[in-house]
Amino acid sequence: MEFGIAIPQTYPDTARIQRFLRRAEEMPFTTAWCIEQVIGTAPVLESVTTLAYAAAITKRLRLGIAVLLIAQRNPIDLAKSLSSVDVLSNGRLMVGVGLGASSRHYPAYGLATEGRVARFRENLEIINRLWTEDRVTFHGRFSQLDNIPMQPKPVQKPRPPIWFGGHVEAALRRAVELGDAGAQGSAAWPPLRRA
Repeated sequence: MEFGIAIPQTYPDTARIQRFLRRAEEMPFTTAWCIEQVIGTAPVLESVTTLAYAAAITKRLRLGIAVLLIAQRNPIDLAKSLSSVDVLSNGRLMVGVGLGASSRHYPAYGLATEGRVARFRENLEIINRLWTEDRVTFHGRFSQLDNIPMQPKPVQKPRPPIWFGGHVEAALRRAVELGDAGAQGSAAWPPLRRA
């Protein structure tokens, strides 16, 4: 059995985070996780940045996010940021993705709430293709990519494991449809079937 631990990214104190992660590496934990919370009153560090910081402090722990709300993010920027963390951590990144329970903050991002599942699926496909293809051409409902390259690619091949988070039946169906059993029992994402 493997155990993971949550990175203390709330009420941030860099010395505390360093001590915490160094101690976690000495213990039998295999993973360290952070959460995604961009909008809110609690002082929570941004998740991808937190993992980049953790990558510099640790050598052994696999580093994960539970979970990125990818329908609220630009898929090109996110693919690049996550690929960079995988490179900086020497292939220790795990990516948790989800739709999120609420769409109430969509207007703050300039997004419409309708089509959010389609946006989630489209963003996931773009991220995967940017990680695994030399150049990406994609004409979707929300994004248009014409012969777009992205380097560096993740260290992990064909890509970092992608985990699916959710607690409603539709989220579980998406995880079953889009996920497959990867190494270490993770749900890694295969090429998407168009819906």
